[in-house]
Amino acid sequence: MTDQPRTLALACVAASILFAAAGQVLLKRGVTALGPLGSATRGARGIARRLFGNVPLLAGMAIYFLSAVLWLYGLSRVELSYAYPLLALNMILVTFGARYILKERVSAFRWAGIALIAAGVALVASS
Repeated sequence: MTDQPRTLALACVAASILFAAAGQVLLKRGVTALGPLGSATRGARGIARRLFGNVPLLAGMAIYFLSAVLWLYGLSRVELSYAYPLLALNMILVTFGARYILKERVSAFRWAGIALIAAGVALVASS
């Protein structure tokens, strides 16, 4: 594979990871706005109405779908053993999104785990 297609494939993998993290934050924002599902809404029709009327939830689903399409493109051109460990970046990005966008509390132990994940991703990326 020449450098240009590989660079494009890696860019798609990176974009996929970013979009997946953004999608997760939007999904969480959307379901938080809805409150607990099931108990307050009776029947599948009521749940569907609540889900599909929620803009952050729909945006999260759309962005997550785009992430999957980009992932498939990148995966068709990059080794799985290289690309898949990079998905751990999602854990890092989602944790930052949870902390700074959703204002969730993140303990020191979680940050330590995130640091270990970052070290692992750096090892894989340098290989």
